[in-house]
Amino acid sequence: FLFSEVQPYYDFEGEFTALQKPAESWVGRKLWNEHLFTFQAEDYWFTIDFALDLQVGKDLDSDLDVTYNNTRAAIFQGGLGKKLNFYAVVYENQGRFADYFNHYAESIRPGSEGRAIIPGRGIAKDFMGQAYDYPVAEGYLSFSPGK
Repeated sequence: FLFSEVQPYYDFEGEFTALQKPAESWVGRKLWNEHLFTFQAEDYWFTIDFALDLQVGKDLDSDLDVTYNNTRAAIFQGGLGKKLNFYAVVYENQGRFADYFNHYAESIRPGSEGRAIIPGRGIAKDFMGQAYDYPVAEGYLSFSPGK
């Protein structure tokens, strides 16, 4: 959906204001309330952000100390004029999963040792002998030729 189609039905400004946290330092503002970098002029806008997701768990049916998944992401979005917009994100992940998940991921490996298919994410390579390293890239491009 385009912003112009959804805006009459949802208070984006109110939601954004409700999510903001009090932050006086530059780091606090950039972390909680603003884009890391914003470039804007009359006919274009671009933003650059980062994201971090750290997860830890335990597989009770395994001798592994912990399971984990850590993700770092770079997010790029912008628009040229009023008709062309884009969004792109690149994720870099390392994960050690529950044994049943690892066995399944390895069972559908793409032919070489030390690789696996992380379901819903893609091809992964061995990371430190007990985990997987897998990048992911996603994005979209939207063009509106008219109203």
